[in-house]
Amino acid sequence: MENWKRFLTESYDVKSTGIVKLVPDESLRRQALDLQESIKDPEATPLQSDRLHITLLHQKARPEGVSGGKWKKMLKNLPKFEGSIGLENEVVTIPSGDRKSWLIYVDNPTQAALDEYIINALRGVGLDDPAINALREKEAGFLGTRGDSPTRKYHISLANLTGNPGDSVA
Repeated sequence: MENWKRFLTESYDVKSTGIVKLVPDESLRRQALDLQESIKDPEATPLQSDRLHITLLHQKARPEGVSGGKWKKMLKNLPKFEGSIGLENEVVTIPSGDRKSWLIYVDNPTQAALDEYIINALRGVGLDDPAINALREKEAGFLGTRGDSPTRKYHISLANLTGNPGDSVA
């Protein structure tokens, strides 16, 4: 019963700081840190706990015809994510050129819930479906899991080669 009550009351802050990111609550942060501690690769430099997040929308994503300033104002008005977040139990290593990241994916129900959240949130700040779909098609844009070729799965980066979140692969 206690877990059910927690599920009903979970609420996560969503911040726009160049990227649109979901900020883990203390429980989710603790789960991620426990998984971070399981990384034994000496190349892995952990990200600081206050830098852990789930990227919902890449900073390069912006609808055609919307100025940078207007877009930033729109993104500042996104509502909290109301729902439960589950993590998979496997840390995944992703190399790319001279970079490498260790990350944990959110589980499939959370993938779908976050995708639905970001679509509804973008509608809520004034984007119509054609604009959202166009945003989805941008190479480094929408990070949703729907469609024929999703650009990225939602995840928390736990470590990379430098410990700087900007140096993560995904």
